[in-house]
Amino acid sequence: MDIEIKNGIISEHTSCSQTKQTAIIVAGMHRSGTSALTRVLNIVGVALPDNLIPPAEDNIKGFWESENIKQIHDEILESAGSYWHDISEFPPTWFASPLAQKYEDKIIELLKRDLWNLPLYTIKDPRICRLIPLWIRVLDRLSTEARFIIPIRHPFEVAASLKTRHGFDTNKSLLLWLWHFLDAERDTRNYRRTFVTYEQLLTSWQTLVSRLETELGIVFPRRSHLATIEIEQFLSPNLRHHNLSCEDLAARPDIASWVSETFAWGMAACQGERVSPDELDNIRQILQEADKIYGPIITHHELLQKQQRGKEQEYAVVLDKYHQAESTIGQLQSQINNSQAQCEQTTTELIQVRNDHDRAKEELTNLHGQLGQTRNELIQTAAQWEETKQELINANAQREQTQAQLDTVHLDWEQDRLRLSHTQAQLQETQAQLQETQTQLQETQTQLQETQTQLQETQTQLQETQTQLQETQVELTQARTEVENTRTKLAESLTRREKIELELARSQAQIRDYIGKVARVEAEREQVESQLTVARQQLNQSYQEWQQTQNQLEQAQHGWERAHTIIEAMESSKFWKLRGKWFKIKTLLGLEVK
Repeated sequence: MDIEIKNGIISEHTSCSQTKQTAIIVAGMHRSGTSALTRVLNIVGVALPDNLIPPAEDNIKGFWESENIKQIHDEILESAGSYWHDISEFPPTWFASPLAQKYEDKIIELLKRDLWNLPLYTIKDPRICRLIPLWIRVLDRLSTEARFIIPIRHPFEVAASLKTRHGFDTNKSLLLWLWHFLDAERDTRNYRRTFVTYEQLLTSWQTLVSRLETELGIVFPRRSHLATIEIEQFLSPNLRHHNLSCEDLAARPDIASWVSETFAWGMAACQGERVSPDELDNIRQILQEADKIYGPIITHHELLQKQQRGKEQEYAVVLDKYHQAESTIGQLQSQINNSQAQCEQTTTELIQVRNDHDRAKEELTNLHGQLGQTRNELIQTAAQWEETKQELINANAQREQTQAQLDTVHLDWEQDRLRLSHTQAQLQETQAQLQETQTQLQETQTQLQETQTQLQETQTQLQETQTQLQETQVELTQARTEVENTRTKLAESLTRREKIELELARSQAQIRDYIGKVARVEAEREQVESQLTVARQQLNQSYQEWQQTQNQLEQAQHGWERAHTIIEAMESSKFWKLRGKWFKIKTLLGLEVK
């Protein structure tokens, strides 16, 4: 046999398929410490089924029971017309029905799948108290030895815990505790079993574990120092939220003696005393007779409460749908407002773009006018430059002509000087002519200087004209650049205008969609209002039915009080006391008690 610890849960494995299996059935009432006891068994080496129920807020240390087995038990209870908190006796005829065989096979299949070849395992679920005959047949078919542990906790502590957890009435919880204990005790009499208290588990668990080994004939394989530390860490005083004694139960005259006598019997069994089950059988017979009176009343009361809870849940669903519809309408209205704001903003931007476009168009017109004016000025300047150029050409021609004349005069002067050297006479004769010629030469030189001055002035003017022309060309280039920039801006403006118009069209389409959604939501709101009107009518009808139910409950309560009075009268009557004494006499004489 191998022991495996996975996620803190002890599992055992064996390679021998013929090993005799032993199943420890923890058969205790809800909130009686069954979870803590099962975990302690698991730590000392007892295996658990798969698919355990996860911890919850009201049981943070875990339930240590199979979710699959719990579901099967709930199905069995439902098939018998019962439920886990039913305070009437479970129908004994169900165990002989075909359904019993069906669920017997289903449990066997589950055990073979999860616990096959495990020599020692435990099953825990409070519902098992009502279903022990079925489990005995299951274990017999599997050739598994059955051992039973029946945990006992003070009935008032159980009732207080159930009130906190489920809001149950104290008397209901006491009856539920009573039926669970009576069924578990009766159906385990022919098997090895032991009774334990919640207090024994919390205060002296080691002594309790040793007693379980002795009374159940089991040796737990994992009683080590590590197991001791794990159990000490698991068990803590805060597991017990209520602490009462037998005296607290005896001091309550409003509680039926069945509960206190059954609890006293169970406490004696936990101390190892040999107690006769006859007293419990008598209480069961009384309880069965009383159930004939109060059972139908309480069942009807439970059914009415269930129907009332269903109607309250339906009203809560309708109210939740109404709140959701209001929220949806508010969100759609907010979206419509946002869309309208976006539309207004887009319209404002479109107007601004149109204004920018008009201003850009006006600036382009002005630039076209300036460009035309600049072109005219450039044409005039070019004409002036042509005139100046022509004048310069004429001046150059005149200068060349004067230069030619000067060359001719100079040649003549040279000839005259030669002639003068040759002939003095001719020199004297021509001296006058030379003087005249010199005078003409001077005049010609003066004219040449003037012409050169004019030529320089003309060249200066030409340079100035060329500078102006270059400046004009630069201005023209700048103007062309400005025109191109303006055209680019205009194209961008037109593009942006097209985008804005497209966005405006999309916004208008979205607005139309939102208007359609608003219309649909308005229709849905009217439908929801219609449903709410119907729901209110149903609620009023439910309220009237609830009032009728309250009246029926009051009548049922009066019937319960009358039944309780009858039972108390029966218990306090001389005939009943004589009947009890007669049962004791028959028991002493060894006669059969029916």
